[in-house]
Amino acid sequence: MKFYKNYSILQYLLILTIFFGCTKDKIVTEVDDKNEPPTEVGIVKISGTIKNTYGIIVPNVKISVHQNGKKIGEILSDFMGKYSTESLPINPTLDVTLEYQKQGSNVIYKRFDGDNKLIKIYNPLLGSEKSDSSLTNANYALVNPSDTNLVKIWGYTKLANGTPVRGVECTAAWELKNYSNRLLWPKAASFMSSDEQGYFELLVPKNKKIYFKTFYLKYPDSWNGQCAIEFQHILPNVYDQWFFNDLGEFQNDTQINLRTDINIDLITLTVRGKALRWDGSPVQNGQLNGFIMIPFGPPGYFIPVNNIIDSNYTFGPNGEFEFYIEACREQGKVYGLAAIVKENNFEGRVSVDNLNNPDNIGVAKLCDDYNDYPDDFTLKLGDEPVKNYLLGGDYPVDQTANPKQNLVTSFAIVNGDYYEYVYFSVMNFNLGIQKINGLQMEKGRKTGKNIVEIYETTFKANPNDLVLNITKIEDPYVSGTINGSVVTPSGSKSIDISFRIYNK
Repeated sequence: MKFYKNYSILQYLLILTIFFGCTKDKIVTEVDDKNEPPTEVGIVKISGTIKNTYGIIVPNVKISVHQNGKKIGEILSDFMGKYSTESLPINPTLDVTLEYQKQGSNVIYKRFDGDNKLIKIYNPLLGSEKSDSSLTNANYALVNPSDTNLVKIWGYTKLANGTPVRGVECTAAWELKNYSNRLLWPKAASFMSSDEQGYFELLVPKNKKIYFKTFYLKYPDSWNGQCAIEFQHILPNVYDQWFFNDLGEFQNDTQINLRTDINIDLITLTVRGKALRWDGSPVQNGQLNGFIMIPFGPPGYFIPVNNIIDSNYTFGPNGEFEFYIEACREQGKVYGLAAIVKENNFEGRVSVDNLNNPDNIGVAKLCDDYNDYPDDFTLKLGDEPVKNYLLGGDYPVDQTANPKQNLVTSFAIVNGDYYEYVYFSVMNFNLGIQKINGLQMEKGRKTGKNIVEIYETTFKANPNDLVLNITKIEDPYVSGTINGSVVTPSGSKSIDISFRIYNK
């Protein structure tokens, strides 16, 4: 217990007598300004329940409480995600800012006005941490969240009919980092996901130009981010290709007006089909992946829109399966259905390029062998060291070809969240010099559970600048080399590839 510095011993004893004689404890803290009245513990109670954007309770969140330019204490959310500031001395006449921190989640801030209200409730949603290899939560944490040079910009994310939309990622950035003109990353920014009422607020510095964006992914695990909605108005500015809007500078707390014309048109279906092994016997247990998709390229190829995964699905006695799925419908797009079934490293798929008959999309035959076999793929680009690509291969033969002599494969190097891919293909290959159909290198960064955003195409080779030589075809391997030149962002470079791929 702390008391004012100028208390005499007599006053101290008097206070002790009063303290132990009262039925209600009152604790005052030491303050620097002797004219400021003491603030009692428990007068202001800010409380709520913390969840993530999936609606899952988040325990052990550190909540730091800041007021009048200093941190006055911190608390933790309990095992049910609940928190309360009643153990801290908060002055009800002054603004108070709460900082919510949890490893793996964004640091978010909530500022409450000093309006003399003693009971305040706020239920924040924590989104996934926004970071790259050099920027993490430590970079985004504010030094003094109660600084009066910070103002809040706030608003609501709602549909055209007024329905609040929770979990919209809102970003206000005042410094941005550009990766090769393809990927833009906030370097100094505030983040928050809209809450159950669609409300968000972001603390930003005065006299700094603020670039603002929102992003809503109704199905966060969908493979290509379908049902992605931008709530902000996007006017021409230097960063509009990344969907940032230039809001200008702020001097006071300001409401941001967002779009009010957004509607969501849902596709909802129950899909049925059958799965058989390569010998015709029914699949009993395995992994079932169901898709709403957009047909793309040759028959059987598609772009996933939304998907369900059941890793331990029990099929019917004749291999029957059933799943429910939904997705957002976009005008002008044609949708289809697909299922991929896996059992003991064998896989089969079935797809239809429409939504006409979800009760019977056909039979998935498990004819593709996905056992891991040893492959070799090395690449030397210009003066760079030789790279050994350890991931990929194993499935070079295009199963839709007839005869099956199309070599279509890819290899990758993974370093944390960063990926480097090399794709190549050759049609109707035989021993000797062949015409290569395609060779391409891309670099990407993982931005979601199943999403890798490509930020650089290092090269897309001209087939006339390459020589592909199939040096050996023997059960079970195809071996060869690729030599020539490619054009990269830094100019033309020689390329030398050696490969040995398991031919299934």
